Amino acid sequence: MGCPQMSLSPKQATSTTPGREELEQLLIRSGWPVAHEYIELVRRALRNPKRTVGAAFGLTRGRGGEPASRAASRHARDAAILELFNAWGQERGSYRLAVSVKDLHAALRRYEATGYRRDLRSKGPSLSDSLRCAMFAVVNSGAPVPGPRQLYKIFAKSLEPRGKAVHSKKRV
Repeated sequence: MGCPQMSLSPKQATSTTPGREELEQLLIRSGWPVAHEYIELVRRALRNPKRTVGAAFGLTRGRGGEPASRAASRHARDAAILELFNAWGQERGSYRLAVSVKDLHAALRRYEATGYRRDLRSKGPSLSDSLRCAMFAVVNSGAPVPGPRQLYKIFAKSLEPRGKAVHSKKRV
């Protein structure tokens, strides 16, 4: 047996139960200190009715994606890698880029293994050594040091805009 259902006509339902606006006014008049915050929370939840209750009230995390802290550390690392590449002083031709990426990756791994710990003990690298400062920023970003392929992709993103390949030679 199920629960008995009460059937109210639409007129009865609207006359017996107060609307959202009336409930908001009652809540404000009650003198509850966080009434306005609660009302704004409910309004925000009702703006998108297809969301789950937990997602609407911010009780659960959204599915998938990358946490904001990890994305921020990755962006900081990528910016530091580009500064390191500029400090490295290599030409930016495609062949030279591939060679310098391997050299840069090897130098970063060596620095991560030995130099970073020494710089941490001495409160950071010497500011006169721009290459060492850039390597310190890459390793200190919190994101892992990328491999050669990912380094190449980071550099390639900075060289040419997406979808617009720049060709050095024109075909005649």
